[in-house]
Amino acid sequence: MMSGTASLAVLRQLCALRWIAVLGQALTVALVIEMLGIPLPWVPLTCGIGVLAAFNAYASWQAHRTSKASALEVALHLGLDIAVLTWQIA
Repeated sequence: MMSGTASLAVLRQLCALRWIAVLGQALTVALVIEMLGIPLPWVPLTCGIGVLAAFNAYASWQAHRTSKASALEVALHLGLDIAVLTWQIA
C-alpha cells in the first residue's frame, strides 16, 4: 500500500506524462489526417484528446494544491487514461 505522499508523487508524475501524451496524440492525429491523408474520424479523436487535456489541467492543479493523495485517486487517473486510449483505438 502506498503512503499519501508516495501516491501524490505518482499522481504528479502521471500528470507530467499525460501532458506528453496529449501533445503526442494531437500531433499524431494531425499528421495522419493532414499529411498522410488517411480519412480518420477527427472529431471523436480530438474530443478524446480534449477530455484528456481538460482532465489533466484540473488534475495538475489539484495535485499541486494538496499534500496527500490516495491509492484510489491513482487508480482513477489510470482508469481515465485507459478509457481515453480505448476510445481512440475503437
